[in-house]
Amino acid sequence: ANEMYHRFTGGLNALSNTDQKDAALAELLATTPEVFNVKSFSAKGGGVTDDSTAIIAAVAAAEAVNGQVYIPHDTYNMGSSTVTIDKPIRVFGDGPLNTTLVWTKTSGNAVEIGDVADSFFGAVLQDIRLEGPSNANTSSPSQTTVGLHINPSGDLSPNTTNGFIRNVHIRKFYRGIQALRAWNWGAEHLVFQNIFQGLFFGSNTENIVISRASFSNCRTILDYSNGGGLLLDTCSFSNSGLAAGEGSWFEVYQSLLMLINPYLEDGSADALFAMGVGAVESATARSALSIIGGEYNDATPLVEIFDKRIGVSIDGLRTRGAAKQLVVMTQDGDTTSPTLYPLINPHIRVIGENEDRKNR
Repeated sequence: ANEMYHRFTGGLNALSNTDQKDAALAELLATTPEVFNVKSFSAKGGGVTDDSTAIIAAVAAAEAVNGQVYIPHDTYNMGSSTVTIDKPIRVFGDGPLNTTLVWTKTSGNAVEIGDVADSFFGAVLQDIRLEGPSNANTSSPSQTTVGLHINPSGDLSPNTTNGFIRNVHIRKFYRGIQALRAWNWGAEHLVFQNIFQGLFFGSNTENIVISRASFSNCRTILDYSNGGGLLLDTCSFSNSGLAAGEGSWFEVYQSLLMLINPYLEDGSADALFAMGVGAVESATARSALSIIGGEYNDATPLVEIFDKRIGVSIDGLRTRGAAKQLVVMTQDGDTTSPTLYPLINPHIRVIGENEDRKNR
């Protein structure tokens, strides 16, 4: 404290306890990012008045000093403008059951993080619920909204990297999270409900880890193309409305996908995982799926392979209730008379109930 006093005043006088506490507080304030409450920028809450402008103003103030944005317990109508975060700031609320941002439009993005015009790393979105305009778990949604769009400018350089999403609920959007050219992102404790497509990742989106997420009443879970790696760790997937011929929960093309300890139940009528769907016989079709542990409690095929350049590894998956083939090898979507291809380094090891072991 004396050293700090000397730095501020040039003197070397002995400091009292009060002086030392004041000096310590001054140093703390000098190193702690400022927190901007959206209600200080005229956000009303209540879910009626459009609070988009107030939230955007709070974000701009925080970005100017690498600060934080606090959205307190309330419901906030976002009827006019997307909230765009282009700096490494933290935006947080009082939990997804208390702080809700309601996107009332039937198109557009509720929240955007990162833009190639001002690439960054380190943004955090935490303890918030994003609510869309209507239930999108239907065959023909009346909306095209996105809850959170990462790097919305798309397949351009530089990338949006090293962000983190924690304790966020996303409901009633066409797409929950869409990411294009995003690297090294982490997420945990996410909930996706009443969504047409939970995750849409493309254009070199890689090194993404999502832990302890729940997907329920989502039409599809994942569309992943041209990606270097996605890990879904200890996530649950249940209750889809997909009928036969309407597609799979997970569609993976030229990408790497790993699931650790998943729980899969009541998925699509078709195979849950479509690997290389739409691929042609070329190097671009290479994809890989690895499942370690977990439980598959459904009566549909687990994996359908659409090209010979697909690697599949299944180890320690409990196949409770499985009544059909575990893996179907198909070309060009021909499910009635599939063409069998030799897999490159196939590793299919299944541990399940005795009556299920024939389903390989």
